[in-house]
Amino acid sequence: MGCVQSARGSTPDAARKGFEAAAPVKRQGVPEDAANLVLFLACDDSAFITGANIDINGGMLFS
Repeated sequence: MGCVQSARGSTPDAARKGFEAAAPVKRQGVPEDAANLVLFLACDDSAFITGANIDINGGMLFS
């Protein structure tokens, strides 16, 4: 079970609804969320970003 919807498997409804309720963005992530970051980092708009950790987690903090 993960926080991102994928073709490999689905999150059980109860767990998905619980995660979505707790997440600040109120939805489960999709692969496109990660792909959008990759596209941004590959373009010139991100040229001044170096050595950063960027969380793609919908605002959830995991410890």
